[in-house]
Amino acid sequence: MKNKFTSLILLLLLGSTCNSTTTNENKMPDNRAKIENNTTPAITIPKTIAAETDAEEYALIALEKLNINHEDCQSSFIREKVMPYDTDKSIVVIPKISHKEDESFFIMDANIVVIDHLTHEIVYRYHESDAWTSDAMQLTDITIDTAPYRLNPSTRAFGIRVSYMGSSRVFPFSETVISLFIPKENRLVKILDNYPVSRFRGENDMSCVGYSEWTENILMISNRQTNGYNNIISKSTIRTTSYRKINKDDPDCQEKESTEYETDTLYFEDGKYNFVRKGL
Repeated sequence: MKNKFTSLILLLLLGSTCNSTTTNENKMPDNRAKIENNTTPAITIPKTIAAETDAEEYALIALEKLNINHEDCQSSFIREKVMPYDTDKSIVVIPKISHKEDESFFIMDANIVVIDHLTHEIVYRYHESDAWTSDAMQLTDITIDTAPYRLNPSTRAFGIRVSYMGSSRVFPFSETVISLFIPKENRLVKILDNYPVSRFRGENDMSCVGYSEWTENILMISNRQTNGYNNIISKSTIRTTSYRKINKDDPDCQEKESTEYETDTLYFEDGKYNFVRKGL
């Protein structure tokens, strides 16, 4: 058990991008994986030949319509996903590099569009300069989340999840955040900005002594409304494990685990869902 704490950290970091979904306020989802698979595979776009898949085609259309060169993008993070509630349209994420020093340090503009399959036109778009940064906290993944975020009878949102991982083994940290977008006229409007849906953090002496904390937030849509939009309930599960040696000559670690549960409510005010960022 000597290296158990270090192994746990590595295991959790490798699995740090967690799925969550939406459900009714008073019912926890037992079939979350069936409802929504949040994994959005990377798209490889041929530079000199026609696209071989629909995902590549819609990404190429987005690049052309936005007048962005493929070489100016962080192509490993280009994403496309068909809207399950409007299958004639696809969501496309184009991360354009605004500054880059190396493969682990770069800043990207967010370009998020909805493409009509029939007309090949952009029907909704969102742009944010310098939206995503990868540095000591390395950006590891971007995914499109199309879980049923129905905020009122005529409004359904989709999510963009971004995952980060720290480089420290003594102070490990990883986090996945979600932003929600809704269509309005010809724009996409961000109504939730970088809400944490999973987080792992800890501290250790690389031998035994230390702690780890894993938090998972499940977002649920309430039937109650504020300013015409359903409240969002965040159900948090926080698992904490502490490690210590019983005596200095014993190589084994003693573990103590605890689990806490918290509930928070996000209200729609001033055009967005507001929250207080905790635990940093």
